[in-house]
Amino acid sequence: GLHPNAEIDFRLNNSNDVLLRLTELQPRDAGGAEGALSPTEIAEQAMGDINDKISDMNFDMFDLNSTLEGDLRGPYQNCFLQECDIMNILTTEMRRSLKELKMGFDGELTMSEAMEDLQLALYLDRIPGSWDKLAWNSMRPMAAWILDLVKRHQQLSEWTNVPTEIPKCVWLSGLINPPSFLTAIKQVSEGAAKDGGAYCSGFYMEGARWDLDEGLIVKSLPKEMFVPMPIINCKGILSSAQETVGIFMCPVYTTQFRGPTFVFMAQLKTKASSARWILAGVAMILDVGE
Repeated sequence: GLHPNAEIDFRLNNSNDVLLRLTELQPRDAGGAEGALSPTEIAEQAMGDINDKISDMNFDMFDLNSTLEGDLRGPYQNCFLQECDIMNILTTEMRRSLKELKMGFDGELTMSEAMEDLQLALYLDRIPGSWDKLAWNSMRPMAAWILDLVKRHQQLSEWTNVPTEIPKCVWLSGLINPPSFLTAIKQVSEGAAKDGGAYCSGFYMEGARWDLDEGLIVKSLPKEMFVPMPIINCKGILSSAQETVGIFMCPVYTTQFRGPTFVFMAQLKTKASSARWILAGVAMILDVGE
């Protein structure tokens, strides 16, 4: 029941895996091709680029908490404050570990196992474990991950300008903990006079596509691996008011790895049976590495 695009995805994954293994097997001494950079030089170059991007990343949590005292602090504000705090912890560790590695390169410190792991990650364009455990689920290489980090920080920075409000459209895939924002939507909906919810973006459909004219799920086009979804209005409703006829309960995951990265089930309209989309492995992904 899988679409022919599934074979493309399978072969791409196999090819990427082979290329990754070849990269790992390359000699890591300085004696490569003439003019080629050594692994240490590549790591130093990446370290400098990353430091330039994250050097000023820091949120004043005391100031933010002071601004949001009393009734000004609601579920949405708690969610964004949590995001800012986690971002501070992550970027602080990144700066600390990069400074430590620089001192190791300069001979001021003995290279430890953690420093060598970071050097290898920078060389192989991977996210080091010490950063990954503090960050969000991601399958991106290091360079793309850093660009994603900058965009995530930018969304939080824009929120801190007017912390009593939330963005008109929240880039859900740009949050480190997306379920916390969805929980905030439900909390705000309780006892509210109207259930307007919140507009969210950052969704991609895999295994099918969204027909904008019809407003429902249809089959994928050839070689179309991911389809950007329109802005979605996420709101809390009573389970008794939930539509079931002509609805596909589409799982939403943070990454293509799916499994443990599950976020929530989205209700999407369909004319075909839900069994068709289940068999095709249809899901929405928040981060496809674009």
